[in-house]
Amino acid sequence: MIWTATSPGHPTLLLVPTIHRLALDDPRLNVALGALADKVQAVVLEAPLDASPDVVGGVFRRHGIYATEDNLANHTRSLTAARLAQCARQSGLDVFRFFHLKPWLAALAVTFRPGAQDAGTPDGAMPQALNYDGIDQRLSEIAKTKGIPLIYLESTERAFNLYIDMVPDEQEALLSASCDTVAGVMVPGNLDMVAAQAAWVSGNAQELGRLITARDPNESDQLYAANQYMFRTNTDIFAEALASDGYFQGKGPILIAVGAGHFFGAASLPDRLKAAGYTITPPVASDQIKMTATSITVQDRASKRGLKAPFK
Repeated sequence: MIWTATSPGHPTLLLVPTIHRLALDDPRLNVALGALADKVQAVVLEAPLDASPDVVGGVFRRHGIYATEDNLANHTRSLTAARLAQCARQSGLDVFRFFHLKPWLAALAVTFRPGAQDAGTPDGAMPQALNYDGIDQRLSEIAKTKGIPLIYLESTERAFNLYIDMVPDEQEALLSASCDTVAGVMVPGNLDMVAAQAAWVSGNAQELGRLITARDPNESDQLYAANQYMFRTNTDIFAEALASDGYFQGKGPILIAVGAGHFFGAASLPDRLKAAGYTITPPVASDQIKMTATSITVQDRASKRGLKAPFK
């Protein structure tokens, strides 16, 4: 599923949508991504995936943690202290530390929680973890192994600013959806991650776009606004960086791998580059990487869903 972008004086860009965390593992992914990486001069990702603990910790201390005398329960209207404690336990997180996280950071902590299974999930609730490294992580490791230069479109701090600058109601909506998801509740507006992964591996851009852009009529306005804000804001950042003169060296091709949410809907990344003077060739309607998802079952699909946020 590759969009090709060309412009005089700029290297050819191969634009590939990514899924940041995968619901199912598939060893064929690394083979296909490795073959793609062999064809390019550099791999471009959204932001560093291995930022130093000092950098990440600095952002969290400045922008993501309440003072000792304050806590998360004082800043959520729809989530009680008991529900927040339950969410922390179900996510395998320390309850005391969780209560000192601001809503945006608490939502991320739950979404990208440690451990493959939800040990604290009540009986009858279905595991909801996105257990496997996504396309971005795999491409990063492949590039490092093959000695291919890695380039980033934004800094670690700027990537976190997306959440830090989100209005409080939308931060709470993300946290509420994260907590419901880890408890096994099907949240209106959550993306069917198994279906999205199946569309990705089969090269079905039309189906992936439909899954990402379709709005559940029961989705809350706050959750919808939060997801749209994340897609729109980062698309602006990525398009500006990609269209700037002198950003890349060489003739390319350059592999651009960013979240699938930026490829569809109004003001998508391909549309933004086209407006900046690039000629855009969309994916052909065929199975680009010759993979199928025959192992996905109805049970898998019912038990693996996640926020739209992992496409950011």
